[in-house]
Amino acid sequence: MAIGERLKAVRDRDGLTREAMASKLGVHKNTLGSYETGKSLPDSGVLNKLLDIHPEINPVWLLTGKGEMERGNALPPPITATDSQTACTPLDAEAEELLRLLKRYGNKALVEDVKNRLMNIKQATEVE
Repeated sequence: MAIGERLKAVRDRDGLTREAMASKLGVHKNTLGSYETGKSLPDSGVLNKLLDIHPEINPVWLLTGKGEMERGNALPPPITATDSQTACTPLDAEAEELLRLLKRYGNKALVEDVKNRLMNIKQATEVE
């Protein structure tokens, strides 16, 4: 499933029209249509906005299609700057590759947010 199809899956899940979702994301409905059909790719700002609007959406699923659409309730809150020194667990190779791509094509805020979310997922699974 391509990223455009995942955007459409989120929109369908919410029962929104293309125009309503585009408005929430701050893009024109035709732009959202181009994303959904694969004619163009959303930039990091659009993806970040979607994750802000829908904090339950799994960012790994959104970006790669791997895993479940929703993160579930078991995920701990995001790591803050004050406790980031204690969160030094290395990420696996797949997560590192995702971060490498984000650094290349995304913005710093999105990279840090995804990195923190991945660290939280890793820590939550190690505790269990």
